[in-house]
Amino acid sequence: MKLAYLITEHKETALILKHLLHPDLVQVTEIVATSTRSSAQSLAGTLMSERDRPVGLVLNADTINKSVIQEQLNLINTLLLPAASSAPYQVFLAVPTAASLIPQEAESPTTVPERLARLSADQIQSIQQQPLLQQITQFLANAFAQAA
Repeated sequence: MKLAYLITEHKETALILKHLLHPDLVQVTEIVATSTRSSAQSLAGTLMSERDRPVGLVLNADTINKSVIQEQLNLINTLLLPAASSAPYQVFLAVPTAASLIPQEAESPTTVPERLARLSADQIQSIQQQPLLQQITQFLANAFAQAA
């Protein structure tokens, strides 16, 4: 049974999360990719209002400007607040994108799935220390602890 939802705006982001989050978390989390930012926000709001399960919304910031990132977070949280239930929810912004978590060699540009397939266990462990993945892991761990 899935205990939580992670909603993304791209298939690539969902693939990255499935590959880089701890397998125990992936097993009990429904990771859903939508096709646009607005559809991801809409689905997150629907799940928040209709299901009593934690919902994480993972979007690309598409910027490194801290004030723009904070503005995006404030706006998205304001839009989602009316749908909030007793279950926890959180918005996560990948800065500038989730794909930027994965190293890419300049001389051989590849697709995200190819880059993920080339990662060693040590590289995955190192990437898992990135703030975005740490925040998502902590959110899910806290949500599961509250549910227990």
